[in-house]
Amino acid sequence: MMSHVVRLVTQKEVSSRIFQGPANGFEARRPFCFAVDQSVWFGKARDMKTAAFSGMVVLCFVVVSVDAAMRKVPSEYPSIQAGIDAADDGDTVLVAPGVYYETINFGGKEIVVTSTDPNDPGIVGYTVINADQDGSAVTFENGETPASVLRGFTITGGFGTLNSDIEGDGLFWGGGIYCYQASPTITKNIIAGNRAPMVIGSTDADSLLSYGGGIACIQSNAVVTHNIIRNNSGFVAGGFILYIGQAVVANNLIYGNSAYLGGGVILIGGALLNNTIVANNCTQDLGGGYAGNAYVIFEPSLGNATVVNNIICSAGSGGGLLLEGNWQGGVVACNNVWNNSPGNYVTEGGDIYDGGANDPTGKNGNISDDPLFLNAAFLKDYHIVFGSPCINAGDSQYARLAGAVDIDGDARVYASRIDIGADEYVGYIKPASSAGYDQHVLEPSQPVALDGSQSFFYDPCGVRTFRWTQVSGPTTALDDPNSENPVFTPETFGEYVFELVVADDRYDSEPDRVLILVAANIAPVADAGVDRVYGVADKATLDGAASYDPDVIDRLAYQWRQVEGTPVNLQNADTSAPSFVVEAEGQYAFELVVNDGFAASEPSRVRCIVVPVTTAAEPFDATPGVGYGPFQPDVSGMKIVYAMQGDDGLQIACKDRTTGRLDVVASGTYSIEPKIDGDLIVWFGGVPYSEMSGPVCSSVFACNTATDAQQTLRSRTGSSSYSHPAVSGNKVVWVQHLGIDADIPEKWYNMPYDICGADLAHFDKPVFFTVATNVGQRDPFPYGSPFGDFDSVVDISSDLVVWEGQGDIYAADISDLDHIRVVTVCDHPGRQYDPAISGRIVVWTDEQNDRGDVCGADLTDLDNIRTFEVAKGYGTQWQAAIEGPLVACMDDSAMGGGIRLACVTRSHGVLILNMPVSLPGVMPALDGTTLVWLSSAYGPIQGLTLDVGYSIFDGRVENAGTGLRYDSLQHAVAGAGQGDEIVVPAGVYEEKVDFLGKPITIRSTDPNDPTVVAATILRSLGSTVVFANGEKPGSVLAGFTVTGGREAVYCYDSAPTITHCEIAGCGGPGVRLTGESDPAIVQTRIVANRAAGVEMTAYGEGRVVKQSKATIRNCIIAGNRGQGVHGSKPTLVNCTVVENSSYGVEASSPTVTNSILYFNNPSDGAQIKSNRATVTYSDVQGGWEGDGNIDADPLFVGVGQWTDGVWASGDYHLVSQGWRWDSEAASWVSDAATSPCIDAGDPVSELFNEPLTTPQGDAAVNVRINMGVYGGTAQASLAPANP
Repeated sequence: MMSHVVRLVTQKEVSSRIFQGPANGFEARRPFCFAVDQSVWFGKARDMKTAAFSGMVVLCFVVVSVDAAMRKVPSEYPSIQAGIDAADDGDTVLVAPGVYYETINFGGKEIVVTSTDPNDPGIVGYTVINADQDGSAVTFENGETPASVLRGFTITGGFGTLNSDIEGDGLFWGGGIYCYQASPTITKNIIAGNRAPMVIGSTDADSLLSYGGGIACIQSNAVVTHNIIRNNSGFVAGGFILYIGQAVVANNLIYGNSAYLGGGVILIGGALLNNTIVANNCTQDLGGGYAGNAYVIFEPSLGNATVVNNIICSAGSGGGLLLEGNWQGGVVACNNVWNNSPGNYVTEGGDIYDGGANDPTGKNGNISDDPLFLNAAFLKDYHIVFGSPCINAGDSQYARLAGAVDIDGDARVYASRIDIGADEYVGYIKPASSAGYDQHVLEPSQPVALDGSQSFFYDPCGVRTFRWTQVSGPTTALDDPNSENPVFTPETFGEYVFELVVADDRYDSEPDRVLILVAANIAPVADAGVDRVYGVADKATLDGAASYDPDVIDRLAYQWRQVEGTPVNLQNADTSAPSFVVEAEGQYAFELVVNDGFAASEPSRVRCIVVPVTTAAEPFDATPGVGYGPFQPDVSGMKIVYAMQGDDGLQIACKDRTTGRLDVVASGTYSIEPKIDGDLIVWFGGVPYSEMSGPVCSSVFACNTATDAQQTLRSRTGSSSYSHPAVSGNKVVWVQHLGIDADIPEKWYNMPYDICGADLAHFDKPVFFTVATNVGQRDPFPYGSPFGDFDSVVDISSDLVVWEGQGDIYAADISDLDHIRVVTVCDHPGRQYDPAISGRIVVWTDEQNDRGDVCGADLTDLDNIRTFEVAKGYGTQWQAAIEGPLVACMDDSAMGGGIRLACVTRSHGVLILNMPVSLPGVMPALDGTTLVWLSSAYGPIQGLTLDVGYSIFDGRVENAGTGLRYDSLQHAVAGAGQGDEIVVPAGVYEEKVDFLGKPITIRSTDPNDPTVVAATILRSLGSTVVFANGEKPGSVLAGFTVTGGREAVYCYDSAPTITHCEIAGCGGPGVRLTGESDPAIVQTRIVANRAAGVEMTAYGEGRVVKQSKATIRNCIIAGNRGQGVHGSKPTLVNCTVVENSSYGVEASSPTVTNSILYFNNPSDGAQIKSNRATVTYSDVQGGWEGDGNIDADPLFVGVGQWTDGVWASGDYHLVSQGWRWDSEAASWVSDAATSPCIDAGDPVSELFNEPLTTPQGDAAVNVRINMGVYGGTAQASLAPANP
C-alpha cells in the first residue's frame, strides 16, 4: 500500500539544488569515475537495510589481521608478483602508479592487491598491468576466495591461458583475467585492450580460439563489481564469460567489446545485476555471429541465472540479449533492452523474437526504451540523465546482492527504488507519493488521520502539494484533502481506501493507496515454528514467520523469551527470527508472544535440541578417467553411473570404484539420466543425434551389470515416449507419454503423462504395471537442453512410488499390484517437484514460499502423513537426494552456493550439518555413506565418503562404552572409537551401515537368542552392511536379520566378522565379497536370496587375479536362487548347504570340511563344481572323493521349500534315536531314525560345545563331531546310547 522514502539532506545540498536546477531539462553529470562525492553520498536516501549492507561491504574490503603487512611496489619489491610472493594471508600489496609489463598469479593467497587509490580514475588509469600478449595478465587458479582482492588497476595486453580440460584442446581463456575454480573479488578496475586469439585454421591444430577476451571465470563464484570492461575481443565472449558458477557480476560498465559469439557478456549461472552493457558487437568477419551484448544460458541444475536491473542496448550486431534454456524458470526482470541490431532478443542462430510471445518486454518490469545517456556517442559517458526510464525502475530486492553503491560510489538506492543500470541517477527526481501505513481502527466515530509525510520531494523546501481522494468503502469526508495529514471520522464498520497523489512545481507523482480497516480486533496467533536440532557451536535461528493476525493489515510485534535450558544470549529477540550461538549440548525452549497493537497472542513454544555432531569426510576419485563430462551422476555401493559425451551422442557409463574399471553401457545415441541400484542401471533416450534438433520421443532401458544383459523396457514410437526411470531393488518406474505427435506442437509440448513400471525379478521377463494415469503435463523429452532436465519426476523405494503431478507430490503403495493405493503427499500452494525417496521419507523442492525450499514427508502411515521443512533460506534450495535420514541438496542461499547436508532426526526435526569445508557444486547423489556431485553441471565429478552423525539423549542405539545414544546405527559408527560396542535394541532399521574401517562391534541385545535376532532387522536398498575400508576381524556384526537390499553384506578388501545373523530376502546375493576379502562368517543363516548365498567375485589386474578367501563356519546356506557359495577360495566348516537353485559350491579352490551339501539343484545334478576342491568328512549328494566323505540322506528334521514365491525354511537339526534338540519346544527329543551325519565329522576336530552328557546327566556317546551346521555346537544331535 505504500512506498517508504527516507530523505537525509545537508543544508548545503538543499541550497545548491534550489538555485541550480537542471539545464535544458537534464542535470549536468560527471563522467564515470570511482571518486565518492561525500556530500552526495550523505544526501542520498538510505534506509537501514542499505546502510547496514554498505557497512558489510566495506568490512569485506578493509578488515585485515592486526599482523597484516603492507607490501609496497616498486619501493620495496621490484614487481607486483614479487610483492605477492612475499605476502602472507591478510597482507596488502600496494602498487604505485606506473606501467608494469608482467603477468601476476595470486597463488591462492587471501591478500589485497591494489593501486594507491582505486577511487581515483587517474590513479586507476595510470596503474597498468600489461601482459604484452604473454598469457593472461592476472591469474586466479588456486582456489582463491573473496578475500583475494584485485582492485584499482588497468588490465591490458592479455592473450589468455591455455586450458585443454574444458571444451576441448586449443582453447585460451581470460585474456585480461583468468579465473579457474577460484572465487576472488575483482573490483574497481579497467579491463581494456585485451586481445585473446581468434584464428580458425583448416584443422584444429591450426586454430587458436579463446573464451573471455576481458575476463574468464570458469567454475567460479567470483565477485566482479564496479569495473569498466571495454574494447576487449575474443572468439567467444569478448568482454566477460562466467563458464558455470554462481558469480555475482554487478555495477559494471561493459562496452565496445567484440566476439563471434557473445560480444559483451556470456553467463552460465550466476547473477547479472545492475550493469550497463552497451555497444558490444559480433562483427568478427566470421559470419553468423550472434548475441552482440549478452548471452545467458539458464541451466536449472546450476540454480538458474539471474538477470536483473541491467541496461542492454545498442549492440552493433548479433542482437541484444540471447536467453537460452529455461529462462522462464530463472529471473529476468527489470532490464532495459533497447536499440540492439538486428533485434533486442534473439535466439541461438540469430532469430529475432521481439514482440512475440517469448519477448520479455512488458513483463516482470522489463522495458525497451531509450535509457537517455548523458553523452554516449562522443564521450562514452553512460550516466543516465533526468527523464531516463531507468530511474526508479529496478527491482530493489536485489540491491543487497548488487552492492551498496553504484559504479560511481553513489548510494545504490537514491529515491524510492533502485535504478536500472550501473549508474544510480543523482539529481532531480519526480515526486513519489506515500500514503502511509494501513491502519486498523476498532470502533467507528473515532477520528483517523492519514499520513503522507513520507512522500518524496526532491526539494523538500519547494512546492509540495497533496491530493487525497477516497477510492472505495463507506462514503466519508476528509477534513482537508489537500493537506499532508487529513482526518476523517468513519461512521460505520468497513474498509476505507484512499489514494494520494503529490506534486511539486513540475510533475505529479504516481498514486499510492492506503487501507483503513474499521473493525473489531481479532487477537493474533503466535507460531514459534517447529522443533529443530543444532550442533554444538552452531548458530541457531528461531522462526516465528508463520505467526499471523486474522486482521491482515495489523503489523505484528514479536517478543521471544527463553523458558528452559542454560541461559543464552538471544539476539534480536523482538524480531521474527532471533538467533543465538549454542555452546553446550542440551535442551533449550523458547516462547513467542506476538502483539498486533491491540492484543497479545497466546504463547507458542519451540524446543531446540543441541547435540554433539561428527562431520568428517574422506574424498575419493569419482572421475571416469576418460571422456568429456561426466553429467547426471548416480551411485549405488561401489558403482557410479553417469552420462558422458561420446563421439555420436551422450553415452551411459558405469565405474566400479573397487577396480577402477569403466564400462560403457549404452552409446551411439543420446541417452541421459542414468539411475542405479545394486546391479541394475536404468536410463532413457536412445535418440539419434540427427533427431535432436526438434521434438522427439525416447525409450527406457535397463542393464543388469552382473550378467551384462540389457532390456529395452519400453520402445519409443511416433506417438509414445518413455522417460525419467527410477529403480529400487527389482522394480523400475518411469514416465509414459501416449497419444503424442512430434510433428504437431500442440500434441507434443506439455502433454499428459502416466506413471508406469515393471518388476524385473526375472530380468528377461518383465512384469509391467501402471501406477497412475494422467497425473500431469510435461514435454516428453528435453531435446533442447538434455543437461538441464534434472527433475526426476518419479522415484521409488521398495514398494513406495512418489511422483510430481500438476505441481503436487503424490505417493503410491505398489506392494499389491492388483490394488495400488494412491495418496496425496503435498498440495501446498506453489509448485512442488523433483521428489526423492528413501525408506519411508520423501523429500522434494517446494516453491510455496520462494523459488525453492526442500521439504519432506514421513510416509510411514499413509493415513497420517507428516510434512516438514528440511532446508529453507534466502535463495533456492533444491535438487534433493536422500539416503536413510541423510539429505543432500543444492543451496544457493550463500554467495556461490553449494551442497548442503541435513539429517532428519527420529523425533526432533531436522539437523543441518555444517561441514568443515564448503562443497560447491550441483546434482548430489547419495548411497550409504557415499556422496557424489558435480562441481558444475558439466563436471568435474567429486566424491566423498561421509562419516557424519550426532548423538541425542533419546536415541535408540547406544554405545555401550561411552553411554551416548544415537538415532541411527550409522551415526553411532561416526561417533565410535576403537573397540567400542554399539548395542541395538529390537526393531526395524531402514538404513545402510558402513563400518568405515573401524574396529568396533555392532550387535543386537542378545545375538545368541534367535527371537532377538529375528526381531532386530536391518533393511535397505543396495548394500545394507558395508565393509570396504580394510576392516579386520575386530569389526564385528552380530545378531541381526539383514534383508531387502541388493546384497545384505558387501565386503571389499576386508576381513570382518559376521556372526549369529540371518541374511535373507535380498534381491541379489546374500553376501558379496570382492577384492581380496577374507571375512569370518559364523553361525549365520544365509537363505532365500535371489542369487548366490555368498558371491565371491574375482577380478584381474594384468596377470594378477584377486580372489577372496572367506571362512564360513556353522552356517546354513539354503534356498538361494543361485549357488550356495560362488567363486574364489571359500573354506566351509560345519556348514549345511542345501536346497539352493544351483550348485551348493561353485568355486575355483574351495575347502569343505564336516559339511552337508545336499538337495541343491543345478542342471547337472552336482553339488560341487570345481576342479580343485578339497572336500573331507562331508555328506555330498552324488558323492565326492575325499577322506571321510559320504553320500547319504542327511535326515533333517524338515526340509525347506519355495511356495508361491515364499521360502519356508527347513529344520536342519539331524534326527536321532538318541537325543535331538527341538527348537520350537526348546527341549531334547528322540526320533525314529538316526542321521548318518551324526558322529561322522573329522575325528581330529574338537567337539567344541557339543554335549558330553545326555539330558538326564549320563555320559553321552559322543566321540566325534557331527557334520552340518550344528556340529560343534550345544544343539548337536547325540547318537543313541545303544545303537
